[in-house]
Amino acid sequence: MLTHAILIVAVLFVQMAAGQCPPGTFIDTGVCRLCPAGYISEAEDSASCSICPPGTFSKGGTECPTCPIGTYSPQAGAEICLPCGQGSVAAVEGSTQCTLCPANHRAVSSALCLPCPSGHYANVTSGVCYPCPAGTHFDASVEGGCTPCEKGTYAPYSGFERCAVCPAGQFASTTGSVECRDCPVGQTTDGIHTEICKVCDVGLSTRWPGSPLCEYIATDQELRPDTRTIIVILGTVSALAILLTVTIVCLTRVSNAAAASLSH
Repeated sequence: MLTHAILIVAVLFVQMAAGQCPPGTFIDTGVCRLCPAGYISEAEDSASCSICPPGTFSKGGTECPTCPIGTYSPQAGAEICLPCGQGSVAAVEGSTQCTLCPANHRAVSSALCLPCPSGHYANVTSGVCYPCPAGTHFDASVEGGCTPCEKGTYAPYSGFERCAVCPAGQFASTTGSVECRDCPVGQTTDGIHTEICKVCDVGLSTRWPGSPLCEYIATDQELRPDTRTIIVILGTVSALAILLTVTIVCLTRVSNAAAASLSH
């Protein structure tokens, strides 16, 4: 760099000695002077230097290069191009400004925006993706990118793309739920995705909280036999025992008689 500058100055002095001001300089009261940063001259013996337009830069010389992708220069006469800030990009050369990434997109570089991952959002000023909080899910149609779960659904942790539905026997009565609650004993739901429980029909109940099914459940009183039933059962057992005893006695006598007959 230093050698190049020395060479330019040497050429300048040679040309000045020959009565010429080279490109990249201008004549100032008979003296050749270098164009300042942000300005150029393209012809010999220029009376003045031309300012570089927006979207370009120059440290002086004969040309105004365009700003590279990912940088910009908003005003004429720029010495350098500026990098884009967080969440904004300059996707083409020669940009005069950076543009913000669209909603729910992130800037992966100063030149490229990409959509946020599933279940994440980004506002137009940050360019950074964040997961939708628990109790919400991603919705590109709303400002902010996240919307509360509707009744009968839930999102137990952050980053949900879609809220899960409550299973049968459980409900979510408010929006933005992070869990479903069990229906109490004696109540259940009409299928899945419900916000309220219903009381079981007369004569029916559920076996435990959160049960998906109403069914007939016998009471303790119904399961306990009454006195009359007990007497009948005991009488039947006693009669069977007597009958069995008589049968055994008869068979024993017959067997003994048969044995005695054979012995004679």
